[in-house]
Amino acid sequence: MSIFPLQRSKADLTLSFDPIFFSRDLSDRFSFLHYDSEFRNSLSTIEIDEFLPTLTKLFKPIGLNEVTISIIVKLDELLDRPELIIPLLPFIQTYHNISDFVKMRCAKIAYLAGERSFSVHILKKRAEKYLLRESKNSWYLDYALVEILTEISPSAALRVIRKTRQKEVKKDSEETNPERINILSGINEKLGR
Repeated sequence: MSIFPLQRSKADLTLSFDPIFFSRDLSDRFSFLHYDSEFRNSLSTIEIDEFLPTLTKLFKPIGLNEVTISIIVKLDELLDRPELIIPLLPFIQTYHNISDFVKMRCAKIAYLAGERSFSVHILKKRAEKYLLRESKNSWYLDYALVEILTEISPSAALRVIRKTRQKEVKKDSEETNPERINILSGINEKLGR
């Protein structure tokens, strides 16, 4: 994990970037992001057109950038209100230093919000490689992401399932994991098998 200064001022603001767990506010500058804060509680009712101006105001003087967007995307409230990702998509599309982990999370949330074109764009390019790399590094497979990939590119999803299976499983019919069996069923349906 690396720590880098984001801004130098009287109150030295530093953020830690952890590619797996996103970004963390080490200086407690963004207390509005704490669990059960007024801001986070308001996310269940905030109007979509108020979300971006509210974020811009709360993140002053830094504003929205790769790091602050990464912090926002990790909030569980976005899974409850996926449509809140929509005003952030133009920023996410233009940033080049957002990690694949954050982009995959954005793609999942955007997919839930009905923003299929954004999800397709991100997932077709990166999801297969990302899923294979992450499962190799941690033995964890994001089944929700594989299910979305099944809708977008069933062949890619099938490659992921096959390349991440346990050594003793030699063919699809030998799978015992219920999630994997369910995904394989969806893949086969999409592929007309």
